[in-house]
Amino acid sequence: WVQCQQGNSSTSEQWNPERREIQVAPGVYRFSVYLSGNQDHKSETVSVAVAEGTPVDPIVFQLVGRPGIRGWVRLRTPERFSSMHVYALQFGGDDAPSDKVLGARGKRAWASEHNEFQFSYKDLPEGRYLVGVGARKGEMLAKTIVDVGDEMATTELVVERIDPACYVVLRVLGPDGEPALVNQISTSYESKHASSSGGSTWAPRKDGSYIVFHHDHGYDEGGTYGIEVTSEKYGTKSIRYELGGKREFDVRFREPATLEVVVSGFKGSKHANSVALGLSRPTNERRARSETTTVPDRNGRVRLGPVESGEYELVIFVRVGRHNTIPALRQEVTLPAGKSELVVAMPQLHELVIAGEKGKEFDLRAERDAGSWFHMSQRCGDDGRAVFGPLPAGRYVLRRSGKSGDMTVTVPCGEVVFR
Repeated sequence: WVQCQQGNSSTSEQWNPERREIQVAPGVYRFSVYLSGNQDHKSETVSVAVAEGTPVDPIVFQLVGRPGIRGWVRLRTPERFSSMHVYALQFGGDDAPSDKVLGARGKRAWASEHNEFQFSYKDLPEGRYLVGVGARKGEMLAKTIVDVGDEMATTELVVERIDPACYVVLRVLGPDGEPALVNQISTSYESKHASSSGGSTWAPRKDGSYIVFHHDHGYDEGGTYGIEVTSEKYGTKSIRYELGGKREFDVRFREPATLEVVVSGFKGSKHANSVALGLSRPTNERRARSETTTVPDRNGRVRLGPVESGEYELVIFVRVGRHNTIPALRQEVTLPAGKSELVVAMPQLHELVIAGEKGKEFDLRAERDAGSWFHMSQRCGDDGRAVFGPLPAGRYVLRRSGKSGDMTVTVPCGEVVFR
């Protein structure tokens, strides 16, 4: 394969002896070649300037081995995991790093059942490496030392048993005490000084329970661990625990609730494509969160759930620009088991027009009464105006990029001249 890079963009095109030319527009490019498959061989990068009407001399690439580590995790345990964390850390001298240092500082890779638990590290500096497969930082299930030269080194990590201190046991039950089908388990960690979430290592056991590794986090100690269990039938339920305490938990779902929402005024709104709805547990904090959201159909209808019955906030989110979302409406709802219906009005959304100079860039962020924190930038067009939106009503802070001084505006408002 031939990789072609220009600026931050990159494309790859398959090469063969019968078709050696690649068509590109005029410009400066960086080309390199790598073998398909495991990509263990690659060429150096060559810079080429392409000008219209000027032929380019043939480029010769020399493929060389990529120094690194390729390995496999071999599980000899009765539990069948879908993935495992692998860590690799270079060290000097005779003393290998501790497990805790390896877990906190090592390069991390995933070994997944979809790839026969294979992992790889490419383009490593020559030297000696400690490689381990871990339940969480500081606790390796298996490890080995690998010497890396100018080619790909291979190794295996064999896991014979798992220390019970690495995990907790979950029994996930339905409303009548029957085992509930689990679709996803995610983990988290939180303390006064640090928090992290996402990703997890877990596996079903023959008795229908699950073992879940403690969340993988850094050196921080003294916090609490969280587990979130998702069932397609019943919704999501969470627990929190501390190390050294209880090691077995029952997660019991209640009868699920669903909410059918109709957004009146949605159909025909010029902002319809910017709206999504979600449910979240009530909170006093008004910061942006990553609730799962659903886009209404063309008639403004959306089905939320299943979730556990209880108290929720219905949130209407608005997409502002490419990468920002901001809550435009929050409404508390009580959801009993079964199906509920609700009609909400399409929120009033506005555009903020800034009068400036052609090419000047402005930054905008929301204050708390806009319902969320977010930040985005917009450059003035040929008419000297920058347009932000759609925005819910609220106070926003405006700043011209590269300049000191803020200006607070309250939306809705007319055209604003930055002062």
